[in-house]
Amino acid sequence: MSVKRQGRPRKTVPDIIKTMLWYRIVADHLQVNSAYALEKHFFPEIFKKGENRLAINRPCRWDKYRRGIYVPNKYYVDLVEEECPGTRLWIEHPLWEIIKQKDSNLVELYNQLSKLRPEVTEILFREAHFGKKKAHIRKNTNEETLKKLTAICDLDSFTACIGLIQESDYTDNSLFRPFCSRAAFTIFKNTMAFLPFHHIACPLYRYIKPYFINEYIDDAKWIQRVENFNITKHIELQNYIILYFEDMGVLGYSSEEQIFFLNIMLDYLGIELINKILVEKYFCTIKEFHHIPEVIKLIRRLKNWRKTNLH
Repeated sequence: MSVKRQGRPRKTVPDIIKTMLWYRIVADHLQVNSAYALEKHFFPEIFKKGENRLAINRPCRWDKYRRGIYVPNKYYVDLVEEECPGTRLWIEHPLWEIIKQKDSNLVELYNQLSKLRPEVTEILFREAHFGKKKAHIRKNTNEETLKKLTAICDLDSFTACIGLIQESDYTDNSLFRPFCSRAAFTIFKNTMAFLPFHHIACPLYRYIKPYFINEYIDDAKWIQRVENFNITKHIELQNYIILYFEDMGVLGYSSEEQIFFLNIMLDYLGIELINKILVEKYFCTIKEFHHIPEVIKLIRRLKNWRKTNLH
């Protein structure tokens, strides 16, 4: 009787996306711009000259990581982590398991959500102690929950919103589904335009849109907003805004500060002033720009944010 061997787990779209992101982060960490350079860096011994002494034979493993064709196993992830600390966090982030929508249960979902950083898990859970054991107990989801997650506006808070949508499916609680989808959409817009996310923003958005955004948003204005959203043009616009405010000496280079800036920019400047600045090129000099009352208030707010959040 033959024994059926267990093969590799079937590769999914989230597997492809997370591998592409991991590749980009490793390349940025080592400041190289090709799969060839990465392969030569980590495995110089496998490079062999061909018969004509000019061609080089190599496995092209990193080329496959770049396109998401291969998913690195634990050995390769650990090997890279030793030289590029922090890269493992991206490929093992809970988001990738949560968006797979595999047959699961609340226990597995909560296990994934509890891996998010404390600032986010404190919004979702409270700790309970049973003797020497500690457990995470889910807090009720309300408007304040989503407001706090949207204010954080990063990959972890985006993952939390997606997790709340999944939770509503398991518990058949549809009350906050549309609000969770709106929050996830808002965080995605304000986060994925930045390095390293913009490398995978388009395939990730194509994947999550039908399952987590379109299916649950029921307000006509929000439906129109989602349908009109062009991720490629959005990334270009966000980058243009960031570069402009950097050049004007308003904004620093920290991605956290830039995300915070995009979240408050409209409140402080207003759409009319933003249009004058970015479209009409109304203000020509840095000195003139820094004398605009709204910009003065915005700069003051950013300085206060830096004191609290940047060390």
